[in-house]
Amino acid sequence: MALHVFLFPHQDDEVPVLLEIERLLKAGEPMALVYLTSGARSGEPELRRTAESLSVLGDLGVPRDAIHFVGSDMRVPDGDLMSHLQALHGWLNDLIARGGGLASLHMPAWEGGHQDHDAAHLLGVALAAEHQALPRARQFPYYHGRNLPGILFRTLSPLAPNGPVQHDRIGFGQRLRYLGYLTRYKSQLTTWIGLGPFFVLHYLFRGTQVRQPVSTARVFERPHEGPMLYERRNFSDYQRFQDKADAYRRLHLAQN
Repeated sequence: MALHVFLFPHQDDEVPVLLEIERLLKAGEPMALVYLTSGARSGEPELRRTAESLSVLGDLGVPRDAIHFVGSDMRVPDGDLMSHLQALHGWLNDLIARGGGLASLHMPAWEGGHQDHDAAHLLGVALAAEHQALPRARQFPYYHGRNLPGILFRTLSPLAPNGPVQHDRIGFGQRLRYLGYLTRYKSQLTTWIGLGPFFVLHYLFRGTQVRQPVSTARVFERPHEGPMLYERRNFSDYQRFQDKADAYRRLHLAQN
């Protein structure tokens, strides 16, 4: 059986797709959850973040051998995933070959919220295209700052250029359980103080997992007009991201 692969830039990025992970587990489908950075800006393994994600995934029932902290093994710094795309591409191709092919691929949305999220999306689209899996690939929105000033952001808000929106209904008991998991990411308390209230509102009132398709054409476009949220937060520079992305796109994606 082919693998269902999830690409997560950081430990805790699994939160928006807990429903899909649990659904595949219940169906007995083989999966691989891959963390693409170490979770620390130094590139050293961030053991607290790793333990927190393992706690949540273990509660869901994900086998430990399905979880891969390749970003820690490769010392990929949080914030600089864009500089390691080619090495990760090779590692993921080996994983997919060992797993018997690619059944589906799940990745963060192309939305300009965090540079590592966009880098993971670019990596995922290239792999999906290479393995003829674009129809079975999905992106999940996390957060972005389109049409907002300063460091303000929206969470779980799909961008229209990313395509039709799929809302997967989450049972009320599951929603409460997933919200409870947010309290386990204690090392990221500051982040979740900002993100958490919006997840609570979304889960309580909409109660859906949000996903969209992917396309190779889209990764040659700006995620949205105006500055990216990661620029406004002084995390990275859009032109630097574009330069790194162009080098990778030239190797793996042809612009139509």
